[in-house]
Amino acid sequence: MSRPVPTGQPARTRTAGRARDSLERVSGVLVHRSDAAAAALVAIVAVGAALRAVQFLSGRSVWHDEALLGLDLIGRSLDEVLGRLDFAQAASAGYMLAELGVSRVVGYSEESLRLVSLVAGIAALTLFAVLARRALQPWAAVVATLAFAVADGLVAYSSELKPYSSDVLVSVVLLLLGVAALDRALSARLALA
Repeated sequence: MSRPVPTGQPARTRTAGRARDSLERVSGVLVHRSDAAAAALVAIVAVGAALRAVQFLSGRSVWHDEALLGLDLIGRSLDEVLGRLDFAQAASAGYMLAELGVSRVVGYSEESLRLVSLVAGIAALTLFAVLARRALQPWAAVVATLAFAVADGLVAYSSELKPYSSDVLVSVVLLLLGVAALDRALSARLALA
């Protein structure tokens, strides 16, 4: 709806009034689109989490490398888990501590050994949506998050006794910290910390 412009005003003022009204209508649509993009992000994260949960609950057998890493956990002390792993396996100390903690609380089973990866995969997806929303235009964030949510490798890694999902989570957290550092004028000392 346009505002009435008195006929005594010059045409330039009437044109400016119409332009302002058009801008308000366009900005209203953009805000609405942004809200729709936010809702789409929430839906995509929910679908991505469901895909990861379905893969986790599918009852797949443990494959060779998972079994070898599991053997590095069963019956070992904290020092042994943090030391050199057997069977040519590699995993970060943080991942092995998380696996050991879950195994000690829940017990040793295929599901419990894969639980850390599931939680890391869902957390990485959720934080990636936050990162995309901060770094990209609303609908570009939706597309990027959709690609992340349905990526075959990322879904599969969320249900394996391997540190890949936790590696992705750490990467996303570091990128979020970088974006946060760029958004604010941080002192060199605080940014280095």
